Amino acid sequence: MSPCPPCTFSVATAVIVIAVGNIITAEEAPPAVVRLQNVKEEASNECSCRSPFYKVGDDCLFVQSDVQHTWDGARKFCREFGGDLVVPSDVLILRKLLTSFRERNFWIGGVDIGDNNNWQWLNGSLVDLSVGWAHNQPDNLPGENCIHYWYNKDWFLNDSLCSNIKNFVCQDAVHPL
Repeated sequence: MSPCPPCTFSVATAVIVIAVGNIITAEEAPPAVVRLQNVKEEASNECSCRSPFYKVGDDCLFVQSDVQHTWDGARKFCREFGGDLVVPSDVLILRKLLTSFRERNFWIGGVDIGDNNNWQWLNGSLVDLSVGWAHNQPDNLPGENCIHYWYNKDWFLNDSLCSNIKNFVCQDAVHPL
């Protein structure tokens, strides 16, 4: 396949794998690389993301499916690469992307400020409580102050204890919170 920076990819209809430095087939992939499947509409052929991020829709993302952290640990991990936990610009594209992974829980960049149902994205914008949440969520149980994407027959937003261990999605951006 033709080389391109590791931040971007092109998709035919097969599974592709992004590795640092080159694009390889699923058969060539070592276990620790990110697998994406059938995200043709969201793929970009522009080399506009820096490593290890790749272009998905309008965002430069990195899905960490091999390592799990608490919400704070995941945020620290993302920041080590100059990014942060994802604040999705398009929830549907992010859902479609995560569907290609075996894992079913991913931290994203939303928190309940002050444990009082004041849900905000890391960029300071309010989380729309009417879109994308699992049934009866957020339920605001004590200490459930972090948002994750959770799969239960479909992808939903859910509030969770920030100390739980989950996979996560990073975005190439630094957010103020």
